[in-house]
Amino acid sequence: MDPATLYLGFLSSDKLTLSNKRLDSSYDWPTVKDRTYSGAQGSSVITNRQTMYFETVIYYRIVQDLDKNNLVFEVAFATEKAIGEIFYVGNQKGAWSIYAYNSDTHGVTLFFKSHGGNLMHSEILSDATSGTEKYLNLGFLINRVDRFIAVFDIYMNRKIYTFTNVNGSQELWPVFGVFNTERQLVRLRLNSERDINNVPCGLF
Repeated sequence: MDPATLYLGFLSSDKLTLSNKRLDSSYDWPTVKDRTYSGAQGSSVITNRQTMYFETVIYYRIVQDLDKNNLVFEVAFATEKAIGEIFYVGNQKGAWSIYAYNSDTHGVTLFFKSHGGNLMHSEILSDATSGTEKYLNLGFLINRVDRFIAVFDIYMNRKIYTFTNVNGSQELWPVFGVFNTERQLVRLRLNSERDINNVPCGLF
């Protein structure tokens, strides 16, 4: 992740772990003030000719019951303009987003929204009450040539959802968001190549 884009979050010295609270691994990166996104961008853009795969290990612990629509985390792929609009990109044009928030009636739910906030898929993750903990490992296969983004549950070895017809005319940045410091601890870690021993569903 790029510390020059970090806003309202904490990033480790190896630039792989983002959290909404200071952790032992957090590093005092220079303060960034001219940002709106609550998290950080990836260190490099994904061009419209690339194919890549990476994973994020996500942990959250709720310390105070969540209110309706409280955001937990987000992993998304977005244009520079979409990232600059608001503190998360889930409802923005030019963004393909996977994010979790408390949907009130169902608890913390994982939502998949496409290019302007079109809801494509959702899955319940956990309760939204104090003391709830959740571990999740999501894998992302981004194929800009064939214009799709596939998302996998690594622990369950299954594909959750595939975005298709992803706009190939613009470069996309990976973005990582963590939210609501007062009500929860959220930690999101990028798995580097040496950390990935197997890929899900026989991908390669």
